Amino acid sequence: LIEFAMGALPVIGRELRVQARRASTTWLRVLAGVLAALTTASTVSWMQVQSPAQAGRQLFASLSGLAFIFCLIEGVRQTSDTLSQEKRDGTIGLLFLTDLSGFDIVVGKFAATSLGALYGWLAVFPAMAIVFPAGGVTAGEFWRTQLVLLNALFLSLACGFWASARHREAKSSLVTGLVLVF
Repeated sequence: LIEFAMGALPVIGRELRVQARRASTTWLRVLAGVLAALTTASTVSWMQVQSPAQAGRQLFASLSGLAFIFCLIEGVRQTSDTLSQEKRDGTIGLLFLTDLSGFDIVVGKFAATSLGALYGWLAVFPAMAIVFPAGGVTAGEFWRTQLVLLNALFLSLACGFWASARHREAKSSLVTGLVLVF
């Protein structure tokens, strides 16, 4: 297993350098955290509840729903143009001229492009944990929800990547990935 992962490291390094040069890499995390904080503040301000536990439960439900939609959309958006861009630019053949196998290229591209979406999910994580002092949500419920969000993110990443492999144009692969995930 380690030998398989070692072959993907050059592709992961190359893709991470490309993503580090994009301004959207940082702004995605900032935007996800700000939206979660604004949702928390607005939900708390309009709630008319009798107990803090009920407020915590309502806040957790609204944040979970928004985070679920975020995971489904962002995963497809991040990966829907990875392989199709290489095909359009004509550089996918150059990757196969190296000593990398097809598996190494796919794992490397998938790992590098999914990292941004994973960081977006991690930015929402603290806002969802704010419900613990209010009560109404158990630790088991919180962790099961995080597992569902991570699973939804993985599903959307895989759908976007599959659509990218099937299409040549960015728009058609994005639409196909979104239709597939929903």
